Order: sequence, then C-alpha cells, then structure tokens
Amino acid sequence: SMFLKDLLAKPRPLKPLHEAKRGFYFRGQRDPQGLREKVKSALDMADVPGFFEYNPTWNAPTPANSLIAQRYEAEMTIWTYSLCPAGWGQATQRFLEAVLLNRVPVVIGDGLLFGDSYIPQELRMGASATVEQLTRWFKWICRTSPVNNLYARKIENYFEDPTAYFLSWMGRRGIIEWT
Repeated sequence: SMFLKDLLAKPRPLKPLHEAKRGFYFRGQRDPQGLREKVKSALDMADVPGFFEYNPTWNAPTPANSLIAQRYEAEMTIWTYSLCPAGWGQATQRFLEAVLLNRVPVVIGDGLLFGDSYIPQELRMGASATVEQLTRWFKWICRTSPVNNLYARKIENYFEDPTAYFLSWMGRRGIIEWT
C-alpha cells in the first residue's frame, strides 16, 4: 500500500501503548473466504471494546497523504490491538502497518511469511478457528498485557537486511542450506 510505503520511508514517532484504549481496531474490505465476517461476529459476541468497519473500496493504492490514509492511521493508533485477518491472499500488510505504528498486531490467518518468527504464539490464530474460539481468544487478549514495542524487539533485524532474513528463514526450514 502507499500508506505502508510512506510508513517505511518516514517513520512516525511511536505513540505509547499505555495511552491507547484497550481494544481492537480493523478497517478494511470483506474477504471472499468470509474470515473477516467471522472475526466481526466474534468481536460482537465477545463484547470487547473496539472499532470494526468495512471499506466500500480497496484503499491500498490511495495516496499516503489522503484523508482516507490519515484517518486510518489516526484510528489505528487510538487502539492497543490491530486486527490483522488474512484478506484476499494468505497474508496482510496490516501486520506491518500496526507494528510500525506501535500497535499490537493480532493475526488471524494461516500463511503469513515469517509470521512464525516474530508473532508471539498467543497473538495469532489460524483461519479455521470457529467464531466461538475467536470470541474466547479476543476476551483473553483484552485481559492480558500488550506486547510492548514489537518492532524493536522482533522485526527491526528483518528490515536491516531483508534478504539475509529471508535466506535464514528458508534455511531454518531446510528449504536451502544457509548458515
């Protein structure tokens, strides 16, 4: 997205998590698998604080300085947790946007590249989870302490040398020989 590209080019001052509302944020389109609808239903059933809204259009190509992108950033930084359900593909750019804005990404999906390396297990769940499982999980997350500064602790080394990180990831899985 143009917004993610702008976040990487011009990092924002990090807003502390303790100043955010304890709750979940999502703004995006519906997905063809119905995962995001399942997430919305679970949030409603969990009766936890947050903001969840569908966009009528795909906004990734929207310029970073547009009102749409500015609103997205302002809304995301209000909340502690950013929901990152898979969309049309296996992964979502929302994960990186959340981390770069010092929000805690909550990943719902199965095929996130590198996800097993830097997403704490308690903050990810597979797309096959039921609404009831998601409901219990969202309630549990709201009661626990957020993971502070995930970017500095887990992801910074990826951005320092993405090629080396990717090769190392492939090596750990036995796809290539890498030391």
